[in-house]
Amino acid sequence: MDDIVYKIQAPDGKILKIKGPPNATDAELEAAAAEHYAAMQNSAAQPAAPAPAPQPAAAVPNKTPAPTRQMPQKIVDSTTGGEGAYVDPMGGVYSPDFAPVGATIFSPYVGAAKAPAAILQYLGINKPAELLQDLSRFGAEQTAVEGRTRAGTPTRSSVTGAGELVGELAGPVSLKAAQLVEQGLKQGSKYLPKFMASPTVAGVAHGSTQSAITPVDTKDKGYTDFLIDKANQIGLGSLFGGGTSKATQMLMNPKMSAELARLKSLGMEYFTPGQLLSDVPILGRIISGAEKASTSMPITGAITNKAINDTYADFNRAIGNKVLSNINLTLPKKITGGHEMISYIQKKLEDNYDDVAAKATFRDVYDPKVGSSTVERLWNSHFTAGLNLVPTQMKAFERDVEENIIKYIEAHPVLSGDQFRAMEKHLGNQSHEAYQAGREGLGEAYRQVQNKLRFELEQQNKKIATKLQDTHKAFREFQPVQNAASMRGANEGVFSPQQFKSTTATSAGRKATAAGQGLLQPESQAAMNVLGASLPNSGTADRLMASGVLGRLAQGVEAGGALATSGGSLIAAPLVAGAVYNPYTMKALSQLATERPLVVRKAAKPVMTGLSRTAGALSAGE
Repeated sequence: MDDIVYKIQAPDGKILKIKGPPNATDAELEAAAAEHYAAMQNSAAQPAAPAPAPQPAAAVPNKTPAPTRQMPQKIVDSTTGGEGAYVDPMGGVYSPDFAPVGATIFSPYVGAAKAPAAILQYLGINKPAELLQDLSRFGAEQTAVEGRTRAGTPTRSSVTGAGELVGELAGPVSLKAAQLVEQGLKQGSKYLPKFMASPTVAGVAHGSTQSAITPVDTKDKGYTDFLIDKANQIGLGSLFGGGTSKATQMLMNPKMSAELARLKSLGMEYFTPGQLLSDVPILGRIISGAEKASTSMPITGAITNKAINDTYADFNRAIGNKVLSNINLTLPKKITGGHEMISYIQKKLEDNYDDVAAKATFRDVYDPKVGSSTVERLWNSHFTAGLNLVPTQMKAFERDVEENIIKYIEAHPVLSGDQFRAMEKHLGNQSHEAYQAGREGLGEAYRQVQNKLRFELEQQNKKIATKLQDTHKAFREFQPVQNAASMRGANEGVFSPQQFKSTTATSAGRKATAAGQGLLQPESQAAMNVLGASLPNSGTADRLMASGVLGRLAQGVEAGGALATSGGSLIAAPLVAGAVYNPYTMKALSQLATERPLVVRKAAKPVMTGLSRTAGALSAGE
């Protein structure tokens, strides 16, 4: 390329002209200037030479006053956009005072015009796109800002680039395209698989669309080259748009599985990493399996074992609060589960029931609608409840109910609330004792008669029926909790999800269990899926896999210099486990993975759309 003219400002304020290549650096120009000064100084010191022969006026060089020995203060050229006079490749000089301002103001309009120009390129019309590219480059030169990174690498940025991006995204054609994409996704979700509504698919659609309406540099290229470049643009827009949208969704509005959401709404606060990832295909199962298998490892096993048991206790506490919510009570913070929780709930329920039942009366009432009395209905109920018992249990059960319930009602025309409570308590105690002894069928038979007795009380006391119903519901929900805590294997009364699911199934009966509609069955199934049935096995393969995972984490700690001693892995693995599997970290991870303020969650969709479109535009930039 031809040399261009650079202007140098001398210490005395005068401007000197130096020719050089367009890409000359500051150092090169300073060296040329120094050489020029030295030559001028030498010629001034030597005796004057004879006057040369007259030359044509056009060939006479300009006379320039000799500068001092001080180096020039600044260099101005046509590519850096620096301060002072501006010289273009044609040799003209103009003032740049208003050029950056004009380029900045005009940049959004350049961006908005890109989408229509890109559409014209599909028709083979490239002139508008080429003009916009020239304007974009011109604006970048006018507003370029030079700087350096910490490593000293030169950097350049342009204000107009940001302005063009805003105009490109907010232009009428681009906005209309985004609107059509949203409509297409909405319609597609009605007829196509569920994944059509996922953030990733939305990001792919928006990113690829924005890339499709971004111009391609077509200088010295044919239409086939244009199509190839455009296909690459769309591919990159899809990749970065989908990834950006999914990452934004995970940060602003994390999605939980239905089971995890149910446990969170129940009141659970702690989850291990493996439990949080339980619904992730393949990877989640691997991490969850390794986590549980690590419970059999030395030292580390005690840490992860305690963490998993802490989540079980948190589940127990959440279930306990659900039971108490029926009578508008909650567990004190100091009670985390186990026998203490069971005793507390039982006392609160009994106290509440005593207060309500004291206002009730009970008697043998004939109901003309069904053509039977209270005693007859209770007799039929206890006969049906004992049908599945073995003969010895059936006889003892029937004799007990007849002597202590049916005959007692017949002997007292009107029972007070306290008398009724004594009968109801007897049935509850018998049921609980049977469960504790492992005779679940007998315990369930007593429970059925107890529920029938409570129902009859509600029907006879309409004024307090609502309070009675709430109290009875609390008792019904408490029964599987109480039974699970008394099962063999419960850790000091802290039951596992598997134990709780077993007792809820027994309480619900076969039909309700099959339909998943028994009391607390959805909660027990959610706990099974997320928390795991029980503490894991100690199989060799699982243990080796877990050891490998924690070993790699330990090696990473050592590599970072934290533990650079022999045998460091034996220390690092427990440290890694302790750092992750403690209540504070698990609570923080659980909140990070599941909770966001409402305003952030509402803003997630527009932000995802905007960022995926931005990723599409940037990935297609020339």
